[in-house]
Amino acid sequence: MKNYEDDGQWMWVSFAPGCRLILDFVIGPRKQYVADKLVELTIKHLSDKIPLFVTDGLKFYRDSLLKQFGIMKEFP
Repeated sequence: MKNYEDDGQWMWVSFAPGCRLILDFVIGPRKQYVADKLVELTIKHLSDKIPLFVTDGLKFYRDSLLKQFGIMKEFP
């Protein structure tokens, strides 16, 4: 998916498919700070273990998850 920003309103949702539960959501533009807010809100609902995250490939999610959970390592 392309990494583009959009000033229109989007619904950002974190969802636990195993139990069909919406963990949290944010309504806002397609910007990095909104992705950061969604990840921050979602973390409040999780245990200490890092769960599996699946996205549509938008770069904003990757950057937000790396800020919260770790560092990126590149291998040759």
